[in-house]
Amino acid sequence: MGGEAREALRAMVREAIREALAETRRGAGAPALPTAAEPVRIASDAELDAFVRRIARLARDPAAAARIEAGTLRFTLAEGRPAHVTAPAGDAPRDGLVSERAIERLPEGATLRLARTAVVTPLARDRARQRRIKLERSR
Repeated sequence: MGGEAREALRAMVREAIREALAETRRGAGAPALPTAAEPVRIASDAELDAFVRRIARLARDPAAAARIEAGTLRFTLAEGRPAHVTAPAGDAPRDGLVSERAIERLPEGATLRLARTAVVTPLARDRARQRRIKLERSR
């Protein structure tokens, strides 16, 4: 995605957030809430899409929308980007069917641990290769 397209997308996201917040404004008499800054990592189109969907859900909640608008709930870009992302140590390997949609939910460069019985669709395997997602089968 080129620089101009990325900036246009960011402008559209900002406008969508402004519009959503304007629709769900909270009354002025509500008590102030403590400020929180949540780091957000956006290193791929899938992560950007997930973040926009999350903001859209928050905007439907009047209290959350008011916190965002008042600046008591802020989002900051997370520092750096990990070279390799994997599931936490306690996570069980993925079992069943692994579709392209499941691959899209993962951050680029992640590792997906698969159970021995897991089945990966050909489209999922291709998409994982494109997004540099490692499919690791457990023994």
